[in-house]
Amino acid sequence: MANYGKNKNPIGWIFRSRLFLMLLLGIIIFFSQNKTFSNTEMDIDIISALFLCIYFAVNELRFLKHIKKLILKIAIYLLAVFASYFLQDYANKLQSIFFWSVVTNISQALLVSFVVLLFWWIIPLFKILVKFVKQLPKFLYKIFQNKKFTYSLIIFLIFAYIFSVEYRLYRLYSDTGGYSQFFCSENSTKNKTKNSVVRIVGALSEGTGFFVKPDEVLTNNHVIEGETSPKVILPNGKFLIPKKIETYKDGDLAIITISESHPELVLNILDSDSNLVANETIIAVGFPLGTDIKGEATILQGTFQNFRDLKGNDLQYIQTNIPLVEGMSGGPAVDRCGNVVGVNTLAVSGTSFLIRMSQFGQAWSRFTLSDQTQVRLDPGKSPQEAVEAYYTFLKVRDMKSGFDLLSQEYLQKTDFSEWTSRFPDVIDVSIINAQMVENSKDTVFVKFVTSNWNNNDLVRHFYEGTWQTIFENGKYKMLKSKIIEVISPDDFWFYE
Repeated sequence: MANYGKNKNPIGWIFRSRLFLMLLLGIIIFFSQNKTFSNTEMDIDIISALFLCIYFAVNELRFLKHIKKLILKIAIYLLAVFASYFLQDYANKLQSIFFWSVVTNISQALLVSFVVLLFWWIIPLFKILVKFVKQLPKFLYKIFQNKKFTYSLIIFLIFAYIFSVEYRLYRLYSDTGGYSQFFCSENSTKNKTKNSVVRIVGALSEGTGFFVKPDEVLTNNHVIEGETSPKVILPNGKFLIPKKIETYKDGDLAIITISESHPELVLNILDSDSNLVANETIIAVGFPLGTDIKGEATILQGTFQNFRDLKGNDLQYIQTNIPLVEGMSGGPAVDRCGNVVGVNTLAVSGTSFLIRMSQFGQAWSRFTLSDQTQVRLDPGKSPQEAVEAYYTFLKVRDMKSGFDLLSQEYLQKTDFSEWTSRFPDVIDVSIINAQMVENSKDTVFVKFVTSNWNNNDLVRHFYEGTWQTIFENGKYKMLKSKIIEVISPDDFWFYE
């Protein structure tokens, strides 16, 4: 702006002043918002804004010579912005009055002018900043030449480090109720737990489990309930069939005993979790969405909330804010040191519940042998029963019993080694339909789905066709097959 104190022409000063331009802009915006000019509203706003930009560009670059003037102008325009918000807040309540509508638009003009000026102020501010950065090394060099300053800085850093350690100790104590977890590495705990959990895959459901003994895997009962032969898939991708299944239905727990021993995968169970305090860190590990997601286990972290008793369950629960996902059921929840404090069991709207592991020792006597793995089919009853038994033996990986259902004629073109090599990665077989072919006494039509574990991925194949059987040694045995693979069957295929 011009030097107003020396201007002898007040009329000329008014027409050259920023106040006049702001009033003019407010009037233009007001009329542009009127219904009469609704079609040209955007054009008038753009023209008036450009007009201000040009004026401020010429005017500000001419007078911004000293930093004091710059600071003064920033302060003045900040006050103008606050005033505009003040005016706009009250003016919006009186929009029906013409005068207050004009005031509202004047305040909008003030805001526009401030934004435009702010853009032009960046240029001198940037120059000042560049100059400061250039002088900074010399300034720091002079400071560090002063020995007293250097010694003071070193002492300050030492005390700052001691203070940070004390603060961490205090947080650790308040979050865990003691210093027992001070030397535990959270990252190490996460990696060990993640590499120790196993997948539990069945025909009806999938979940997670972990070793409590070298040959025993713990999971939720609802993960394996109704399964004939759930498979345990180790971290290295190898799958194992259950040797024995014991369940504790009222506690929603199950123990799967396998034929191999893996002491390196056994996780430590915390005997007493009574020291859990509010907001203590708890880490849950599992396989969300089961085999739909490939790769290693997922780690979710939350905090301890409280101990809870739920209706219908004999054991107590730990309430946390961990967002458990379907498929993580049966997985371990550990503290910072890797001690198992709970079993992932239930999640509702961001709140999750873990079966309290400190009570696991009391529950050992309540586990009973499950009869889920017992096959009750009689191959000597009918051809249909024989075909169902054949695929059921493949499902539970009882390869010897399945091989025994092959007829003498069929065995002329294969042996046990060659026959078993056809199914190296089959972990489940689900029969969709098995029924006698019309007007036939020995042929069965069958539909079935196989689940194959291949390169750490679950792949399903769909088959249909017929098996001709022959009665030998008191059983119906497999004679000839005409089985074909069905690619991408539609929904009706599963119900026809």
